[in-house]
Amino acid sequence: MPPVAAIALWAVWPMNFSFAMPQSVSPARASSSAFFEEDKLRAAGELHAPDDDLTSDIAFSVEPEFRNRGIGTAMLRRLILSARNRKIQHLRMNCHGQNQAMQALARKFKADLRIDHAETVGDIIPRAATPFSVLMEALDDAREFGQAAIDVRRRLRLQSGRKAPLVK
Repeated sequence: MPPVAAIALWAVWPMNFSFAMPQSVSPARASSSAFFEEDKLRAAGELHAPDDDLTSDIAFSVEPEFRNRGIGTAMLRRLILSARNRKIQHLRMNCHGQNQAMQALARKFKADLRIDHAETVGDIIPRAATPFSVLMEALDDAREFGQAAIDVRRRLRLQSGRKAPLVK
């Protein structure tokens, strides 16, 4: 995952930390993830609430100057893990028919790609959740929360005028 401060949070919280990923998919709302560099949103992703047949749409975008840094890969991996642990059985992602970068990223996760008019539709079938996948997501959440807490502390120190050591 890119070296950024992060926090696991629910979609109802403001997204003002560096990487945000919700804990659960509610039928009433979508789940979001975001990548911030400093205080600027550089990438965003969404796992939509599943429909009746446990199919969810996923979507994300990374600013052009932040592409090819692993951000899209990390975001898609996290969205798939989140879907997997919530028993979502089918993920669908759409992109423009000429978006080669997104198609390559989808292939990296073994998406079945097909052309549908002027767009490409990718289908991903997540593996079933296991105790290990749930643990993996929980550990990611804990690590991201710790990174965010360090980042908040550093920002507060900078705002107060005190020097804040960089934490890597």
